[in-house]
Amino acid sequence: VLSAIQDQPEDIQRFLKLLGGLRGKSLGFLANLNAILPPSLSRLRPYLDDLAQVAELLDGIGQDYEIDFTAGKGFEYYTGIVFQFYSEDILLGNGGRYDELIRLVGGRDAPASGFALSIDSLLPLIYHEDPAAPSILLTQPGKEHGNMKPLFDLARELRRKGHTVMFDFGRERASDCRWIVRLEGDSETGGVALRDTKTGREWKGLTLNDLLDTLGRHHSRTTDHPLRDSN
Repeated sequence: VLSAIQDQPEDIQRFLKLLGGLRGKSLGFLANLNAILPPSLSRLRPYLDDLAQVAELLDGIGQDYEIDFTAGKGFEYYTGIVFQFYSEDILLGNGGRYDELIRLVGGRDAPASGFALSIDSLLPLIYHEDPAAPSILLTQPGKEHGNMKPLFDLARELRRKGHTVMFDFGRERASDCRWIVRLEGDSETGGVALRDTKTGREWKGLTLNDLLDTLGRHHSRTTDHPLRDSN
């Protein structure tokens, strides 16, 4: 890249050299880049705006990320954002946007994106959950992208306690889950509701600790050996 820009105006050379050595972890990083973008590179602004939208979504769910403009090397068929998944320093997978790839292999023009995961990297990290743990459908009334962080935080706490959790994005069936957890407010001050789809019983006004305690009590009943309750 550096050799290819030797004939470009000095402001373009300076900006692209700067871009190759920078890493960022916030929307502010992208805002600063937009502010110093040379007028001759204004065509890059929509791409920075697209990246900012993705960063905003990640901020909204409390997900850490790093912006690296050199991460897409070796994947020339990508036409937009590229990404990689890491667990600490272990690369788990990568993907991106490739709107022109389908046409290149004989298909029609179509927007497309995808990713691949590394099985060799994933297998050592997988832990086996208790198969008897209740399955939980987690939902939030009126959910929006920017308001999903509390939902993801609650899912993390439930998973730390060994529960299997999936999110309600409109396609999941409540009948597939033993429990439905609805986040109606602050989980620390009684904003959680719980419904047992097996019995129809409901609990409202639960805090996070109440929720974990209720799930724990009912889970222990279902996993106790039947002879223990013989009296």
